[in-house]
Amino acid sequence: MESAPITTWDGAEAYYTWAGSSNLLALCLALTAAIVVAVVVQSLVHERKSFKRAEGL
Repeated sequence: MESAPITTWDGAEAYYTWAGSSNLLALCLALTAAIVVAVVVQSLVHERKSFKRAEGL
């Protein structure tokens, strides 16, 4: 399935060898989403703990 109009890589700034693989792209998306969710959850936990400490509870 060679449908790309590119015939040469001369002058290319960057190219990704696995960009055509939907499985790897889905894996990258899932990992990115998991990292973002983890950061948000950790931020919420930290902020709640900080506010409780500031209120003297």
